[in-house]
Amino acid sequence: PVVDVFGLLPGREQGPIPISGEVALTHDPASESLFVRGQEIVGPIHVAHKRESEGSKETTFHVQHDLTRQHDEIRLTDLTVTADRPGGRPDRMTASGVVKIAGQPGAQFRMEIASLDAAWHAAMFSRPDPAPQISNNQAEERDHEARTEPSSSPAVFTNFDAEVAIGSISYNKLMIGPGRVVVKGTGERLEVKLAPTGIADGLVDASVTVVRQDKQPQLTWSGNGRGLSVEPLLQAVQPGQEAILKGTGSVRTSGSSLLNAGPFRKHASGIFNFNIVDGQFIHSPMLQFLAKYTHISELERMGFDGFQGKVRLEGGWIRADSLLVTGSLASMEG
Repeated sequence: PVVDVFGLLPGREQGPIPISGEVALTHDPASESLFVRGQEIVGPIHVAHKRESEGSKETTFHVQHDLTRQHDEIRLTDLTVTADRPGGRPDRMTASGVVKIAGQPGAQFRMEIASLDAAWHAAMFSRPDPAPQISNNQAEERDHEARTEPSSSPAVFTNFDAEVAIGSISYNKLMIGPGRVVVKGTGERLEVKLAPTGIADGLVDASVTVVRQDKQPQLTWSGNGRGLSVEPLLQAVQPGQEAILKGTGSVRTSGSSLLNAGPFRKHASGIFNFNIVDGQFIHSPMLQFLAKYTHISELERMGFDGFQGKVRLEGGWIRADSLLVTGSLASMEG
């Protein structure tokens, strides 16, 4: 069949997506089991954005699955997804899991990401045109509509166990992996842990916990990074723009926020301490301003021995409590 899912994939070029494959369904009355096995080919899919790497705009997905339902259990024995891109980076992911759908619900899930081009998938699901400008009144209305009352439904974190092994994930020039993410849900508590994982030539470990108290979910986070190459991290945050600086950095962060209580940025509070060594400013508006009015052109691309900062997120504001740059040309504190 040929299926047009353009409305679901806003970054994809217009036109239907071809899908072909074979699926076998088998029902065993004796064991009350239903088996679904098959394989499909989806694509080629063309992405209209130019954010992904050159030569990887076209992708064809190959999907293989083995699914069984017996009584109150759904068991995914095998799910394998591979993506072929002419001249681009291929994807390969495998998964398995068990979901209990009756009695006390629960789920176990295992996934291995051997390789993944995250920039291509981000381009496929992002909108090619900028969002239209909205008035302050419209923004307030949207914020009001986005607010949801604290849920009174039973805990959704009970007996949830997941693990994701990361081989290699690329996002433009940012490389992630190898590493591992472990998710554990028990009762009113959900915890996500990132084991020491390779990111931007360094290592990052982090944890995020969601706890429901008085039917109001509260999120807390903490994380550490060391030996990080700063330039690809900044380019991942702002794709298509030149990084402000380069160097090797370490970071430490922690904080908390209420969920389901309006925009996340208004209820989050936390700290962010960083230290960058052996670096250089590449495209800093502040240093461009200083270089222009002091007539010291070397300031614009000034190198530095160290750049330390203490930053707080509080009440919807980012506050830099301390910034210190030390170098052979100049030192600055603010």
